[in-house]
Amino acid sequence: VKADYREQVWLGEAPEVAEMSSASKASFWIGQAYEYWSDTLSGRRNLAEATSSATGRADFIHQVAHIHSMTPAVVPYQYGETYSYFAVAMIPRIFWPNKPQAGNANGFYAVNYGITSEEGAKTTTFGVSILGEAFINFGWYGVLFVMLLQGFIISILEHIFGGARSGPGGQAVFIAFFVFFLNGIGSSGEILFGNILQNLLCGYFLLLWARERRSQARAPELPFGQPVLAGKLTSR
Repeated sequence: VKADYREQVWLGEAPEVAEMSSASKASFWIGQAYEYWSDTLSGRRNLAEATSSATGRADFIHQVAHIHSMTPAVVPYQYGETYSYFAVAMIPRIFWPNKPQAGNANGFYAVNYGITSEEGAKTTTFGVSILGEAFINFGWYGVLFVMLLQGFIISILEHIFGGARSGPGGQAVFIAFFVFFLNGIGSSGEILFGNILQNLLCGYFLLLWARERRSQARAPELPFGQPVLAGKLTSR
């Protein structure tokens, strides 16, 4: 459905559709999807063929096998070259407007491994996957190291933000990051991890600002003249 929608709306194969309003385009998308799955579930379209595109997006085995077959025989190991974005990831774009864009690893994979041409890579993104990019750089040792590193990072996030002591605010931050990990594992390391530190700092300071605070208020003196400090919880 997505490919057909892009052809008609984005590429202009159906001018009457491309010129519709946003609401009409959304309605067109829903109609196309309904028709597609109605045909599939009713048996007019083969179920295996209908779901192959969707299931293929979660298939990293054949993708890594393709990378393995060409590395380093055709494409040499990159030895960390595709991770170069991390060297500038912390520099705010407001101070460096021409800062390199994250995602070069996806373009490198698509072009050098014969997925698409250089022109095609400018308009379409092909995710290299965390596993594939690790193998492109360091082989199976890279895969082992990168997956251990990812597990370590998720463990730290869970310990800081996901525990019972973190409260609902911290757990909300953890859920947001965990969903991002699920969506980003099929992309490159720079997209998945490139802005994680900035987002963590923003989440931390937001929780710091919104947390409950204990203020010390002086209570009336006791009969013997000894003041008592009473704790009071305040919250923004």
